[in-house]
Amino acid sequence: MQSLAEVSDQVYSRPGAENLGAGEVTSRLAESYSHVLRAARQSIHVERLTSDTVRLIESQDRNLEPEDLTDPLLYFKVVAERPVFKNFADESSQDTSVAKSAPKQAAEILRDQRNRLYVENRNLFLIHTWRPSARKGQVADISIRLTEHVRQGPEAGQASTERPLADGLVEKVEYDLGSSFRTFEKHNAEASFRLDISAYGPTMCLAKVYFTDNRPPITLYRYLDFIMDSPSNPAVSAPGAQDTTNE
Repeated sequence: MQSLAEVSDQVYSRPGAENLGAGEVTSRLAESYSHVLRAARQSIHVERLTSDTVRLIESQDRNLEPEDLTDPLLYFKVVAERPVFKNFADESSQDTSVAKSAPKQAAEILRDQRNRLYVENRNLFLIHTWRPSARKGQVADISIRLTEHVRQGPEAGQASTERPLADGLVEKVEYDLGSSFRTFEKHNAEASFRLDISAYGPTMCLAKVYFTDNRPPITLYRYLDFIMDSPSNPAVSAPGAQDTTNE
């Protein structure tokens, strides 16, 4: 309010201010006010989000720039994770594969284990995404769901061609996130059996997936991690959470 008062004083103290029309005064105040807001946002590293930026974030576009961001929570997430990508280099284009550095037999064993996981999981995997939480006492909002692997390329070499999610063969998913949570049973197939929680510390998530085709259930797991602005933040390492899911 003090800053705005100073802006108003500056406008009205200009020579000829008494001759300015109401519209021109309003325009000058609005312009000055926008500069005040921009300075405030920059000082706390918050910028307004646009719908285009949201789409960039959702598509994990690496061309995202801080000045394009809209939602403060999403901005904080991007800033928090930025150090992880310091000195990032695409090693898939470099000569660093196991096949080049380990005996051929060891590389084949590792590849066989990988392919076996695709088959045993019926191409299903557990994934999560997060954002800083706006809830008091919580650190992160976490969204967990099933995803289905579909090979993007030639069929040759694909370990499994099953698509139980797309084919409607998943009946339900039971989630267990530890003693700080209750257990959850999700039937929302249209949302890939999504579960939303708020948490103040990372935790292990187990998901037991049941099928409608008389195949035995499988258990998937994922460590629900999230990075905040300071690695030394004690809230990040303290386990616990509070559910915000609407069944």
